[in-house]
Amino acid sequence: MRGLTLCVRQFWEQDKSMLRQSMEATKALESKVRELDRENQRMQKEIQALDKRLVVASGAPGPLTMLGKAVYQSDTSSASFKTSLQLVFDSMERFAATSMKEYEELVQRIEEDKLAQQSARDS
Repeated sequence: MRGLTLCVRQFWEQDKSMLRQSMEATKALESKVRELDRENQRMQKEIQALDKRLVVASGAPGPLTMLGKAVYQSDTSSASFKTSLQLVFDSMERFAATSMKEYEELVQRIEEDKLAQQSARDS
């Protein structure tokens, strides 16, 4: 009887120890999940802030509106990584082309102003 009691007690202690370890691991996992949730919420807020900065006025297209097109996070959230990158690079290409055009026009206006000032001095 005593041997049986010792054996049952030993199994009970092992079971209790395993249960305690399992509970500690569960608590650690729950803590990690909460930490990841907080990080996810922080990232979502940052994405929303970036989305707000990308808002393009749908009315009059100006020089920096990229011809009325912008890439929003919602445009890329359901797409594949390759498609998302393609949208971003297309948008960057349009922005660069528009910026280059505006820069060339600015340089041309500066040259015209210089010529006008020079001709006014010469007169």
